[in-house]
Amino acid sequence: MYDVIDVVALAEAAATRSETFRRDRGSFAPYTGAAEAYAREHGLVLAGDEASRRLVNTDAAIPRDHEPLEFYSGSPLNDARAMTGALAAVTRPPEDTGREPIVVMKTTRARELFSIEVNERQIAKIRASVSTGGRAPQRSSLPRRARGCW
Repeated sequence: MYDVIDVVALAEAAATRSETFRRDRGSFAPYTGAAEAYAREHGLVLAGDEASRRLVNTDAAIPRDHEPLEFYSGSPLNDARAMTGALAAVTRPPEDTGREPIVVMKTTRARELFSIEVNERQIAKIRASVSTGGRAPQRSSLPRRARGCW
């Protein structure tokens, strides 16, 4: 009586054929390239889906343009700040007449995970790579208010 229609698959197939979809995905390519260049220059370790794709050396295994790049860093806060600056310095191509890009760094997990977004699209995640060896992370002996965090 009822037929099941896979609406999501139909919408994705239609979107990938559209010029608007390709132009939207392509507008973030300079930022992805800048994030990869920063990571290469500063010795960040690639993780997540992109690392899996490069490990198996295939482009068809994982769709690239839906997932942000993930990196491991020994100093994630400093690298996230510096990468945010590097992405903010990316110049837009002359044919792009849209609004000025807004580059934002968000703290997802304090001292552990930071995300960098351009125009509300997540471009990169930077994770802490230092293991505590099963111990709880050391905390300051001062009360929270005395450390300047209200």
